[in-house]
Amino acid sequence: MTGTSPGELADTAADDDVARTLTSLLEAVGDVAAEPAEPLGAREVVRTLRDPAVRRGLGFVVSVARETGNQLPDGDER
Repeated sequence: MTGTSPGELADTAADDDVARTLTSLLEAVGDVAAEPAEPLGAREVVRTLRDPAVRRGLGFVVSVARETGNQLPDGDER
């Protein structure tokens, strides 16, 4: 998918896996948006890596970043 037209974007968003993932992401954002996040120091960040939910979330973010990089045209250093 190149994402160059609104129709392509709508087709992608209509995919069941994409819709389910976006719904989960938006629900998570809504759950944490009510309270401001506490700043974390380096020790707190390392400590949170013991939490399986944090590890799953970071794995998801890394996977999205990797696939985004794969989808970008060569030489696009945005």
